[in-house]
Amino acid sequence: MKKIIILILIIFLLTIPFFGQEKHKIEKMESGEIDWTTLVIKAVGIGAPNPNLPQRAQRPAAKRAAKEDAKRNLLEIIQGVHVSSETTVENFMLKDDVIKTKVEGVLRGFKEDKVKYMSDGTIEVVLKIAITGELVEIMLPLYTDGVYNKDIPRIGEEEAKDKMYTGIIVDATDFNILPCMAPKIYSENGQLIYDASYVDSDYAIENGVVGYSKDVEMAKENNRVGDNPYIVKAVKSGEQNRDVYISKKASKTITNNEALRENIKKCRVMFVIK
Repeated sequence: MKKIIILILIIFLLTIPFFGQEKHKIEKMESGEIDWTTLVIKAVGIGAPNPNLPQRAQRPAAKRAAKEDAKRNLLEIIQGVHVSSETTVENFMLKDDVIKTKVEGVLRGFKEDKVKYMSDGTIEVVLKIAITGELVEIMLPLYTDGVYNKDIPRIGEEEAKDKMYTGIIVDATDFNILPCMAPKIYSENGQLIYDASYVDSDYAIENGVVGYSKDVEMAKENNRVGDNPYIVKAVKSGEQNRDVYISKKASKTITNNEALRENIKKCRVMFVIK
């Protein structure tokens, strides 16, 4: 009977918007979600009271069980996060036990987001953890082979190279782009112009390689790209629908404008996706 009640609770929780805001880019999973706008993972756990315990001990035990359940679900979601178009966190964990241990250690940084006490004694706990910080610090060196601050290749020449842009917004809403920790931007002829290896690792660890939004106007208001971002439309989706291609003209502007070259180093880049 308790298993049926717990199942009903999970179904209920997954059909109401208690996790996110509708304007955020939310990737939903069976036991939680990733908010790619705030770069936060949330997971729900449920604990049932143990009738074999004294009455006063049942609630604390149920909460502990709910937390452990939520932590397991957090780890499962973290493992499924795409670091890039080619690989996930779990792929790196399977290759190296040290990496596996480090990723599991990231869970120490969880925060309690919500607690709900049900009338039957069941407890629901929502835990959250940032995608930025320690997880980026572990993953990016594996993805970039420890190489950062690579020189950004210049494509052609650009007359407005001194215009003071404060960031880059890539409007990719014409395509079904899926989020990941470190997507790439290519020129339409296939030349790489943005990648995790071009950024300063300190900025990437603190803020992530890119930010995500579902709306261009919302993206323009984001501090990440400042008050005068350069806005460009994606012309094609890339590998696994996680990377994007932009026009040759936009590529020339981004790679020759001195302010934008500096913004790339500081991860002042946002993708607007559906």
